[in-house]
Amino acid sequence: MELNLGGRIETEANQLANSPITTLFLDIGGVLLTNGWDHTMRQDAAKTFALDYADMDERHHLTFDTYEEGKISLDE
Repeated sequence: MELNLGGRIETEANQLANSPITTLFLDIGGVLLTNGWDHTMRQDAAKTFALDYADMDERHHLTFDTYEEGKISLDE
């Protein structure tokens, strides 16, 4: 594809090659594109399966926070 820019013809590839990268998004661990297992989802699961939400939430934080700090692995 060719673009005419004021009498100068550049290919789309040349245009992209000459454009500086201004922003870089990294989504490590699904932070930007998912809310994961958030409190709303845990509340819904507790209600659906008739579980004690406070107990479930406490257990979630004990495990998840320990994992996030690198003190346990997914295998454990």
